[in-house]
Amino acid sequence: MMLTLLADAVEGTTVSADLASTRPRSGRSALRDPRVAGYVLSRTTSKIADQTWVVALALAAAGTGDPRTAALVIAAGTVPRAVLLAVGGSVADRVAARPLLIGADAARVAVLGLGALALLTAPVVPVLVAVGVSFGLVSAFSDPAASTFPRRLVVREELTRVAALLQLGGRAALLVGPPLAGVVLAVADLPGVMLTGAALFTVAALALAFVRPRLPRVHAAREPVVTAVRSAARYVRRTPRVGHLVLALSGLNVFAVPVTTVGLALRVTDEGWGPTTLGFLIGCIGAGAAVGTVLTLRWRPARPVVVGQVVLLAQAGGLASIGFASKQGVIAAVVVVGLTAGIASPLLAGAFQAVVDDPFIGRVASLLAIVDAGLIPLALTGFGALAAVTGLDWACAACGFGMAALMLTGLARRDVAEPSASETSSTG
Repeated sequence: MMLTLLADAVEGTTVSADLASTRPRSGRSALRDPRVAGYVLSRTTSKIADQTWVVALALAAAGTGDPRTAALVIAAGTVPRAVLLAVGGSVADRVAARPLLIGADAARVAVLGLGALALLTAPVVPVLVAVGVSFGLVSAFSDPAASTFPRRLVVREELTRVAALLQLGGRAALLVGPPLAGVVLAVADLPGVMLTGAALFTVAALALAFVRPRLPRVHAAREPVVTAVRSAARYVRRTPRVGHLVLALSGLNVFAVPVTTVGLALRVTDEGWGPTTLGFLIGCIGAGAAVGTVLTLRWRPARPVVVGQVVLLAQAGGLASIGFASKQGVIAAVVVVGLTAGIASPLLAGAFQAVVDDPFIGRVASLLAIVDAGLIPLALTGFGALAAVTGLDWACAACGFGMAALMLTGLARRDVAEPSASETSSTG
């Protein structure tokens, strides 16, 4: 709470004077901006803490020995997040993002600290469920808020770089969080993991407390949540370039996730290549994605949405190839899938930040998250059913065809072509 009040005080007294004196020139790079560095540090540290807790939670849930209890513990945070994401998006469009994000990290610190104390006397499972539910509630509000903050830091031509830096931070969290959880669990058990997570969230909150926004933002009018969500849905439907961006970003996961998780594991099992090969192939996807994301830090195409969609056409070919190519071909295919994802994701995410109007960005981001949360389980189930009926090769080909069809539909529509970087920079 003190951190939130500090952020409110700093923002309320300094932003107005700061806007005129520190508004960035269009040529200023986000790579050399200390405020961007502070924001990326804050978000990365918060994600490391999240990953540390998620892994520890999964291990603790598995240790209960009861599959139903384990499923309950792991699902505890997903349900409240899914239910309240729309509310979180509406709130994110009405209030300043920085106090909300700092408050979210501070709330996680309090929850983990209380959880560590509760484990001294209370049973493990109720404590894990309570912490999981609390984290889900916080994420429902902090995730949409995070989507609104980059536009307060940089002009629009730099948003792709910010998106790339944030995605690199997310990949770093995936590398650091799980092993950190394992080490701390071995040394200090579950309370130690909770206290480690609390320390990391404290660092994230403090880092963000020193990041002053430099650009103004237009907030949404206050209205009932249901009305606000309907307004956002109408906005997406009536704004073709935004609607197609939502479809394209959803397609990144809906068509790719089934092939790179279920499909890849089935192919390795069917061919008898062994778990080492599966780990290597998954590692190739991650490495390719990291390389692709780094490329976007220096490469700023004039038409990022068009380039992103063209790149994803190559990914569609890679997804289809995983089902039938030779071992060497599958290795090449997963590298292509990772590389194209690493390039296209920041380009489309940066375009999303640049194109969606200020009063709607939190709600549209929450709608995208809801679509992802709803469609991916269906896509995984449908992929498995199709592979059982037609074979793995046809199931992978179907995902590749779906990705290609979605991208070609966007490329064929003249009304989704976005303005160039030079045109948007003057409006940042």
